[in-house]
Amino acid sequence: MPKAILEFTLPEDLDAFKVAQRGVDYYCIILEVQRLLRDFRKYENSDPKKYKDYFESIQRAVNEAQTEDIS
Repeated sequence: MPKAILEFTLPEDLDAFKVAQRGVDYYCIILEVQRLLRDFRKYENSDPKKYKDYFESIQRAVNEAQTEDIS
């Protein structure tokens, strides 16, 4: 079975290290954004407040991912 090892020189590569650690979280956020956008397009004749809710959900998920501290 192939393996991959990522090495980081800390503290210089701390940002890259955090991005690598959060990769799965970022991927999940992208999937959620895709789902919300698909719903947005599907229900474009729906209640405008619902659109606002979709975009607020996207913004909240992205903000949480960016500000979460990994120790």
